[in-house]
Amino acid sequence: MRKDIGKRLQQARKELGWALRRMAKEADVSLSTWQRLESGDNAPSGETLLKFVELGLDPTWILTGQGNMRKATMATSVTLNPELFGRVTEAICNTYRSANSCIAGHDLGRLAAEKYSEIVAASVDETEQQAMLKLMIVQLFLELKKSTSL
Repeated sequence: MRKDIGKRLQQARKELGWALRRMAKEADVSLSTWQRLESGDNAPSGETLLKFVELGLDPTWILTGQGNMRKATMATSVTLNPELFGRVTEAICNTYRSANSCIAGHDLGRLAAEKYSEIVAASVDETEQQAMLKLMIVQLFLELKKSTSL
C-alpha cells in the first residue's frame, strides 16, 4: 500500500512540475523524507497530508487512489511570479540582441513561458532562480551563436 502512495506522490509532484527538492520544501519535509515517501518506505503523516491539501492535492486520492488528484475547489492555474517572468523575458530579449538576432513577439512569449517554467520547477528559492536565469542566458546565447554560424 505504501508503494502505491509513493507512486501517487511522485505522480503529483511531476504533475506540479516540481523537482524533488522543491516538493520537499513545499510539503515542509526534508529531502530525504520526501524521497522515502516517494519510494514507499514511509507513509505521509497527518501534518504532511494537510500540507498536500494546501497544495491543492486531495488526500483521499493520495492514500487510496480514489477520486481526483486535485481538490475540486482548487484552480488548476499556477501562480505566476510577475517579477521573475519579467526578468526572464527581459533576459531573452537582451540575449537575442547580444547575439544580433531577433525574435517575434509570439515566439518571445512562448519561449519566456517555457524558460520561466523550467526555472521555477528546478529551483527552490530566489537565489537558485537567479542562478538558473544566468545559466539560461548563457545556454540561449550559445544556441543562438551556434544557429547563426551554420
